[in-house]
Amino acid sequence: MAGTWAVVATVDEPAPLLAAFAAHHLELGAAAVHLFLDAPNPEAEALLAGVPRLTVTLCDAGWWRASRRGSRPQRHTARQKSNAAHVYRQAETDWLLHCDADEFVWPLADLAAELRLAGDRFGCLTLPVAERVWTGAAGDIFAGSFRTPLPDFAARGPAIYGPVAEYLKDGVSGHSTGKGIVRTGRDYEMGVHHPVPGAAAVPMRPANAARLLHFDGLTPLHFALKLLRRATESYGGPPRPHGAHRILQFTRMAAAARDAPAWQALAAAVQGLTPAQAAALEAAGGLLEARPDIAGAIARHLPGRAVDLSRDAFDAALRQREAALIAATDLAV
Repeated sequence: MAGTWAVVATVDEPAPLLAAFAAHHLELGAAAVHLFLDAPNPEAEALLAGVPRLTVTLCDAGWWRASRRGSRPQRHTARQKSNAAHVYRQAETDWLLHCDADEFVWPLADLAAELRLAGDRFGCLTLPVAERVWTGAAGDIFAGSFRTPLPDFAARGPAIYGPVAEYLKDGVSGHSTGKGIVRTGRDYEMGVHHPVPGAAAVPMRPANAARLLHFDGLTPLHFALKLLRRATESYGGPPRPHGAHRILQFTRMAAAARDAPAWQALAAAVQGLTPAQAAALEAAGGLLEARPDIAGAIARHLPGRAVDLSRDAFDAALRQREAALIAATDLAV
């Protein structure tokens, strides 16, 4: 049984992050990377044009009319699942990973070998998550350390984080579920984290050969905008479910938005890691050593193309792309 895999993501991010996402997964051996642009992004289309094994699709009105849905879904998650299902139905690889542009596979061993051994026994291997935290160290948008969920966080979290623990679930600010890499050619419906079964249950187990590095906010501004988008989202039907920790994050971010020092302090508290916290997490086995060579991957897979991974350049792109959200929430930038 072969262990080829591909990755699919529906994205609305600055071009440098998309270049990094594509190059990193191509570097790891993904047979294909599929990026669906949820909004026009001429810079990304130009930057990523002609890259082998990379397909970039603009999800314009024509794309959605031709889709099985017939029109653009209101919910972002529905658009994600629709595009993932499109790739899944015509997949030429043995496995397909559906994740976000701020999630990067990190190999601990030979992922392809593990997928080959999984064979027909499993329909999904879940990549456990490790969440990037800012440590104050110099570097680009990917600099920092990585914390992992702690199964006993309810008991140990307050001692490690103090009052900040209320913003975390299982020790992370985002999701602790991970993302599934799914066996293709089966009667599965692609979900956000895991496949939805058809006629039978999906046999799943955690992957041993890889983690999923989650950059839950590439910069403090990126993190703030992510929360403010959730605080202001509105569409028909029941609200999108969020954990209590996430609701607390975006509620307080919305309240602090007009005060730059206040929202920046909130971002630093939730996504930062002090030396004392790092020492406590390391003692608890809650830190993962990971140093992805993003710049090197870009140089090898996008040769001759300038990609600025600095924090200042990324924030400048965000201020331009997210001008409407910044104005609507009175975010002090």
